Amino acid sequence: MAESREAKEEMKKEMKEERRRTEEERRRTEEERRKIEEERRRIEEERRKTEEEERRKAEEEMKEERRKTEESWRRLQEAERRTQESLRTLRDDMNDATGEFDNKWGRFLERLVEGDLTGLLAGRGIPVDSVEPRVVGRAPRTLAPVAEYDLVATNGDGAVVVEVKTTLRVKDVRKFLGRLGKFRSCFPEYAGKSVHGAVACMETRKKDLDKDGSPMDAAELAEKEGLLVVRAPGGDSGASVVVNPEGFKPREF
Repeated sequence: MAESREAKEEMKKEMKEERRRTEEERRRTEEERRKIEEERRRIEEERRKTEEEERRKAEEEMKEERRKTEESWRRLQEAERRTQESLRTLRDDMNDATGEFDNKWGRFLERLVEGDLTGLLAGRGIPVDSVEPRVVGRAPRTLAPVAEYDLVATNGDGAVVVEVKTTLRVKDVRKFLGRLGKFRSCFPEYAGKSVHGAVACMETRKKDLDKDGSPMDAAELAEKEGLLVVRAPGGDSGASVVVNPEGFKPREF
């Protein structure tokens, strides 16, 4: 019996020790699991922070790139604006210079034609007492300027109104005919007197078109409308010449 009790006691001790070891193992397992979980959370947090940092850097880089792109676009627009402004200034300067040259050349050509006009008209049976440049036609009542005529050759019986152009175009002839139609109303003293028209030019525009789009030579149109046509200067002498055929009768306006 004593041996049986001792055996039971020994078994109890072994079972108790086994439970202790099992509990200890469980605690170690729990601690290991806890450490693994903490490590997992640490790694997850580190990854989250890394992703957040990468996203923040990417957003900053994109923002900076967008800022640089917008700045480059603004500089490009500003450069284009300055270029356009420079071109406008250059174009205006060129237009001013061209306009000034055209005006000076036009006046010079008018003086050439003015000097030849008396002889030219006399050769066509139209005597001339005087030639006036830059004659302004005014409305009879208001005296407001209505039209300007480059040259007006006069005698006691009437006048010849002359339009002078370096290059004569069809539209120049059309406009001149319109102004010529106002001459008598601007100068009522020519009522009952003859009024003829003439165009003087160095050349006519090539491949010109009439208002309906049909091909038309300005000199041919002028002659068709009854205008004297003067080439200035023309011929070997360098003097102006009337190019209408002999026997041409200018129209009365």
